[in-house]
Amino acid sequence: MNNVVYDSFPEWFLIAESVSLAVLLAIVVVSFGVYVVEVQILYTSKNTTFKGPFYRLMFIGILVDMTSAINLFVLQIIPARGWLSSFYFTNESWLGAIFYAITYGGRCVQGATAAILSFCRLSYAKYTYTMQAIQLSGAVASVFLLLPREYKYVNENGGYYSAFVNNEFRKPFYNFVAALEVIFVLSIVVNNLITYVTYRFKLKKVS
Repeated sequence: MNNVVYDSFPEWFLIAESVSLAVLLAIVVVSFGVYVVEVQILYTSKNTTFKGPFYRLMFIGILVDMTSAINLFVLQIIPARGWLSSFYFTNESWLGAIFYAITYGGRCVQGATAAILSFCRLSYAKYTYTMQAIQLSGAVASVFLLLPREYKYVNENGGYYSAFVNNEFRKPFYNFVAALEVIFVLSIVVNNLITYVTYRFKLKKVS
């Protein structure tokens, strides 16, 4: 498969990119091994010290990270390289639905997890189910919004990528996701700032 963009790059760039991709792939493999160990520890020790809301949120977050990585490799990288093209093009609509639902559902869960954990005052057992409901709400919304849509594979710079068939839905959805990510980041910044200011104020009061 010829790539009109990559054909214009010098050979050293292509070598550097290939090396960096190999290094990143190795990091992903090592990370998966660490994730598996973490999941095993959290699951087998769920009734001990690790039964608090922090560890329950992290357990879900780790599973989502692993699922997102598999989703990215199987439903984006492989078709982008043109491998198994007959299978992917034959099933492009429902494969695209799964890819988008997991991708954006995972992003919502990851953002919500980081934002919730920044609320130190909510790290009490009585808020566990509330926190987990908020954590998973974005994933549920993504499933309902994205699974019913139609998708197709389009050629971009020599690679095939899943895309919405209905472009009218794409723009407002992307704007919604971007706004949600901004809210998550702002909440993390504000909560960390409040925590820091409160700590400094109490430290001054004690001294």
